[in-house]
Amino acid sequence: MANEHLIPIDIKDVKLLEWLVDRNIVNRLWNEQCGELRDLLKEVENGCPISELSQKIKPPLHYNLAKEVLHELDQSPYGSKNLIGSYTHDYTAKWARIVKLFEREQTFLADSARIIIQNVKYDIPLLRKQIARATQIKQDSIKKQTECNKNISKYQLKYKERCSEMGIGGHHIRSELENLVQDLPILMIKISNQLPTLTDTLNYYQEFARFLIDNPELEVCPMLLYVIKFGNVSVKQWQSGPLQNGKLEYEPDLCCIDRIEIK
Repeated sequence: MANEHLIPIDIKDVKLLEWLVDRNIVNRLWNEQCGELRDLLKEVENGCPISELSQKIKPPLHYNLAKEVLHELDQSPYGSKNLIGSYTHDYTAKWARIVKLFEREQTFLADSARIIIQNVKYDIPLLRKQIARATQIKQDSIKKQTECNKNISKYQLKYKERCSEMGIGGHHIRSELENLVQDLPILMIKISNQLPTLTDTLNYYQEFARFLIDNPELEVCPMLLYVIKFGNVSVKQWQSGPLQNGKLEYEPDLCCIDRIEIK
């Protein structure tokens, strides 16, 4: 057949380099002969005079990349040559030497086969594991986000309920709580005015307690009795003892409420 060379050959990926060596397409000692090539590849990783091109020069450096870099350098001002055809710029000359070393005894085929085997045996399986792990993390994160969204709605409802119980809107908590303090003096006055209605109940409870423990001098609920007798007094006034005149005129200073700080 005239086109036998066009028939594809099925070669197992991990056996590609071995196949090239067995058929003498590449030198069996190609790896040992690449010392100069490796040194040059390390040297050209940095120092590219063209900033846009330097972004492409990243490991691993291979034959196709070397040809691409040399072509772009050749089209730039750094691609000038002398009379004997050598590049005048040292960086470009190094890339030309790299391409030549790759093409010597078809070393680029062996290097490409090595890269393919590296990708198939190690890099691709590693990437698959990383993708699987990232996918699992993504799914877990979505579940956590869903749970957090449910908790947000749950605690927003609880927050509104607690604010409603406290009698505030919950928009400006500090100022709303400070405003609640202004209602306390009026509330205390209302409570103290209603306490005298408990006098008979309190006297009955006191007589029952005295009889129960056989102590005629026993006094129960002394603070409550004091408030019933003297009205809306402060704790300090209650602690200081009974008043001389038996009366107490107490008016809450509502103006001082503005100076109360809630921390």
